[in-house]
Amino acid sequence: MGDIDQDVFDIVINNSAAKWKEIARRLLKGKSVTEIKNEIDDIEEKSPGKIKVQCQKIFEFWVENDKNATVTKLVDALRKLGLNLTASKIEEMQGTDNPAEHQPSLPRETPDQVGKHPLERNRVALVKNMIINTGLLNCLRQDDVITEQDEAQIKAGGANEFTQNERLLDLLKKRPPDDLKKFRKALGKEETNQEHLIKLTK
Repeated sequence: MGDIDQDVFDIVINNSAAKWKEIARRLLKGKSVTEIKNEIDDIEEKSPGKIKVQCQKIFEFWVENDKNATVTKLVDALRKLGLNLTASKIEEMQGTDNPAEHQPSLPRETPDQVGKHPLERNRVALVKNMIINTGLLNCLRQDDVITEQDEAQIKAGGANEFTQNERLLDLLKKRPPDDLKKFRKALGKEETNQEHLIKLTK
């Protein structure tokens, strides 16, 4: 399919098909939120409950609509979603795996960072890598960390994902320490799958 072997897509389909919507949002970042939503809805409608088929269809759509679709882009998207095992399997098959490259490289705490709120120390990395998907916001609402009104403010004006991430972090900074613990817990839940970011919040 395109310049990417079907074997590559099969690895994702067999290991991480349940995350196909999150993968879609990462791979289709060049498209509008509405376009991505419409495509996801269309695939779900045509293949209800068949997550492997849905995952395959989103890959076909990606390759057809992104002339620069590459294995590297796919692997990068998987790693940003915390699907490191799947990403490593692809690199293993391609003969490009270098585990040392995937170890988190966190900046050392400089004197001006001492005493800063935990969410400020690695703010840039959090804003860049966090996926403020429905699963994360649902978890935070269920744990009474944010309200529906907070969520509306975060998404206001059709803000892009980076702006939404910034708004969420600004909101969490004003909350008590227990809410920060709940935020870390939410990142680690299966439906959010962002456990790799927890260390950036400490």
